[in-house]
Amino acid sequence: CPKDHYGPNCTQCPGYPDNICGNNGKCKGAGTRKGSGDCFCEKGYIGDICSECAPGYYESYKDEKTLLCSACHAACDGPCRGAGPKDCAKCTAGWYMIEDKGCFDIDECLKNNICPGNQFCVNKEGNYACLACDKACNGCTGDGPDMCIKCAEDYHKQDNLCINSDLLGRKKQENLARYLTYFGLCVATCIILQRNVYIASVIGLLVAVYISVSEYMIMHRNVQDTTANMDILESA
Repeated sequence: CPKDHYGPNCTQCPGYPDNICGNNGKCKGAGTRKGSGDCFCEKGYIGDICSECAPGYYESYKDEKTLLCSACHAACDGPCRGAGPKDCAKCTAGWYMIEDKGCFDIDECLKNNICPGNQFCVNKEGNYACLACDKACNGCTGDGPDMCIKCAEDYHKQDNLCINSDLLGRKKQENLARYLTYFGLCVATCIILQRNVYIASVIGLLVAVYISVSEYMIMHRNVQDTTANMDILESA
């Protein structure tokens, strides 16, 4: 069959020649001697010739030959008059209707103890999510060791931040050992300087590079580490 014709007798498809299935669907069997010629409508369209909007869609544009159907807002349960939540005929779960204003999101996080265990609530449109608290927390209001209601075991609160007590002690020792190492290298360079200026200059340069690289690596690691180290605490 020619284009836009179907079946044994090559019957014209609905809407032939320039408005096949309302331009919102396909003619079954078009171009062959098979098929029923029924319109297979695109998403959002229904009807024998795809000339109506499906439930959950509204007419965003219409003229003699064109119909455009757009999806209703996620707040709508069923039909709507336009694109926004104020245009819903009925609100879906997670939303509530205010007269003359439309659907408004329910903030489930305002409810007490809505999230189980060591989790906190994050509100979403029409829904909510429960996310795990930071490992430093025993109950929290948000993400991070500064949002704890109480500190977890082996943690204590300092400057509104839950700190790992053991890790804090280790960082003190690490800092002390690091500074002693730097001091020792500087002293050794000064001793060598008294005997050979050239060698002392080379060693001094290497020591400076070593200290600079070490401090850069430590600083870069601390930026990614959510647990505050002693440098951060002392500067607070």
